[in-house]
Amino acid sequence: MGRTHRRLQTSEAAGQPDIRRSFDRPQQTTQPKMASGRPQGSSESEMSPDEEGPVITQTSSGVYRREDSDSDTSPSTKGDIKRLLLELRGVWKKDLDGVRGEIGGIVSRLGAVETRGVERDSSLAETRTKVADQQLQRLTRAVTTMEVRHRRKNILIRGVPETVGPESVLEISNKVATVMAEWKLVSRKLYVSKIAHSTITSLGDNLQADEKPGSRLLYVPNIVNSTITALGDNLQEEEKPGSRLLYVPNIVKSTITALGDNQTFILAPYYDPRGPTPSIRVLAIIHHSVRELYCWFQCIHSSSVTVRAQIDLHRDRFGYPYGTADLLCTEPPNCTYHYISVHWSNATNITQLPLFEVRNRPPHTLSVNFTVCISTMYGDFNNVLQTIQSIEMYKLLGAGRVTLYVNKCHENVDKVLQYYVEEGILEVVPWPIDKFLRTSREWHYKLNSTNQIGYYGQTATLNDCLYRNMYRSKFVFLNDIDEIILPMKHRDWKSLMQSLQKKYPESSVFRIENYFFPKHGNGYELNKWKDIPGINILLHNYREQANKIMVDARKLIIDPIKVYQTSIHNVIKNNGKATNISNKTAIVFHARKTGPRFGQEFLKKDRTMKRYSESLIRNVDKIISTSLIQQFFYQSDLNMEMFYIMLPPAILNARIQLSTIWHHSPHHHFKYLLQLLPDSSHRMTLN
Repeated sequence: MGRTHRRLQTSEAAGQPDIRRSFDRPQQTTQPKMASGRPQGSSESEMSPDEEGPVITQTSSGVYRREDSDSDTSPSTKGDIKRLLLELRGVWKKDLDGVRGEIGGIVSRLGAVETRGVERDSSLAETRTKVADQQLQRLTRAVTTMEVRHRRKNILIRGVPETVGPESVLEISNKVATVMAEWKLVSRKLYVSKIAHSTITSLGDNLQADEKPGSRLLYVPNIVNSTITALGDNLQEEEKPGSRLLYVPNIVKSTITALGDNQTFILAPYYDPRGPTPSIRVLAIIHHSVRELYCWFQCIHSSSVTVRAQIDLHRDRFGYPYGTADLLCTEPPNCTYHYISVHWSNATNITQLPLFEVRNRPPHTLSVNFTVCISTMYGDFNNVLQTIQSIEMYKLLGAGRVTLYVNKCHENVDKVLQYYVEEGILEVVPWPIDKFLRTSREWHYKLNSTNQIGYYGQTATLNDCLYRNMYRSKFVFLNDIDEIILPMKHRDWKSLMQSLQKKYPESSVFRIENYFFPKHGNGYELNKWKDIPGINILLHNYREQANKIMVDARKLIIDPIKVYQTSIHNVIKNNGKATNISNKTAIVFHARKTGPRFGQEFLKKDRTMKRYSESLIRNVDKIISTSLIQQFFYQSDLNMEMFYIMLPPAILNARIQLSTIWHHSPHHHFKYLLQLLPDSSHRMTLN
C-alpha cells in the first residue's frame, strides 16, 4: 500500500502551523498509550517494549497532540478496499464451486439409488406376476380335472373330444385295433397314455383339425414323478370285461401310494432272494383288518400274472389301527418283469393299476461301510446346530451315507439338508404320511386314541431304510437325529465293528444302551455358536445314570442282509443273534435341551465327546460359514444391502472393497467378511 499523508490542524486561534507526517511502517491495531509508552489499563507484561501505538504529547503551548504509528498496509483508499474485496471474492468462489461439485455428486448418487430401486421394484413385480400366472395355471388344471371326473367313466383320451361317448370310443378303438393288428404292432389292446411329470396332469382334446381318430397309435407309459399319488381302480360294477380298450399305466415314483380301498398304502417292492425261492417283499402300511391282497406281475412278453400276497403285519404297531406290513409274493415262473402292481382283487378285468418298479433287482454292490438311518423329521423342526453337529459327527466316525425321512422342517434346517445333499453324504426321502393318515407324536395308541398311526410311521421308515440300503451298506445304524452311537474304547465305527464282529461272530444285531445328556451348566471353552438355533452338544458333558427305561430303549447296529423286520429298539425277524453291548464299549449319546430329570446328584461326568471337539468345531465352523450365510446372501442383492447396513460404522467406508470381494470370490474371502460382522449379525441368516 502506498504512503499516506494526514494533516493534523490546530485551532486557527492558537496559530498552530500544519503538520504533515509520513507513515513508513504498516499500521498496527494498538491501544493508545501515554507518553510513558504504557497503555491504559494494562500491565507491563501485556505489552512488549518494542510495541508502538498512538502517542499523545503536549506541546510547549499546552496543546495536546496525537501521533500515530506508521503503517504501509492499512486500507485507507478505495482502491485498496476494492482489491481486498476482489481477493475475498476469489477465495469464496473457489469454496462455492467445491460445494456445488459435492452437491452434484450427491444428486447423482441419489439418482442412481432411485434408478436401482425402480428396477428392483419392476423385477419384483414381474416375478410376482409370473408366480401368479403359474399358480393360476395349476389351479385351472386342478379345476379342469375336478370337472371332468366321472365323465365318460373317468377316461380322457388324447385326440378324442370329451363329447364322444364310450360306445363311439369303443367303435373307434376297434377300428384302430384292426388296422394295427395288420401291421403287427398290437394284438388285442391299444395302449395310449401320456408321460406326466407334474402332480396334476390334465388331458384334453389336442386333436388338430386335419387329424383323424386313430392316427396316433403308440404305447407310452404314464410316468408320475410327483411325491404323492393317489390311485385306485375306478371300474364300475355294471361294466363288462373288454369294455375298456384303453389301458393307462402309472409308473409310480412317490414314497407313499394310496390304493383305492383307503386301507392300503404301498411304500415300495424290494426283490428278496433270501428265502427258499426268490420273492418280492412289498413294504406297506395297512389297516389291521386287511386280509387279502394280490401282486400283479407285469410280464414283458406275456400278459400279467396274479399272485396272492402273504400278509405279514409287524407286531410292533403299539395299538394303533395302522401298522407296517410285508406283502410277500413269490416270483411266477416264465415271467420277465420290471414292474408289479398291488390290488385287493385278482379279477382279470381290472385296469388302471399303479406300477411299482421292483428295487434291488439285481442287488447292488456295497458302496459304503456304514449308513445312518434317521426316522421321521416332522413339525417346525429348527434345531439347526445339533443337525449340523450330528451329521459332522457321523462323518468323523466313518459314515458313508445318511438317509433321512423328512415330513416337515424349518427352512433353516432345510438349508442345511440341501447343503449335505449336494455334498453327497445325505439322502433325503420325502415322507408325506400326514396326507394320508392322522399321525401321532405319541408312541402308544392309549396316549392318543384319535390318531391312526404312531410317531409319523416311524417303524415303516426304518424298514424302508433297511431294504433301501440292504445291498449298498455293510452295516446300518438306526437312530434319531439327536442321537449318536459313540465308541468308548475305539476312535471310530470301523475299529468298533471289527472288535464286535471278532468277539460276537454269530451276531447280526448289536443293541447299544441309550443315555440322556441333559443341559447342565454353561460348559467350558466350547460355548460357541450362540446365535445359531439349536443345541450345542459340546456343552452336554454329564450323562444320567442308567435306568431300566433307557436301558431297554436301546438303538441298533444291524447287518441288513441278515435282518427281515425291525422295530425301533429291537429287531423282529433276523438270522443270527442280537447282542446287548456293554456301556464300556459303546453308548448312545442322546443330547436333550431339557435339564436333568432326576436331579444333579444322578449325573455323571462324561468327556467322551471331548475327543472329537477340535475336528468337530473346525467342520461346523466351515458349514455355518459356507452354507447357511452364503445361501442367505445369494438370494438377492437386497440381502447384501442388509449386510452393509449391519456393519459397524468403522468399516462402512470399506463398502466398495467388500462388494468387490463378495462378487468376485465369495468362497475364499467369506471368512474375512464374517470377521467384519458384529456377533449379533449372524442371527439374520437363521431367524
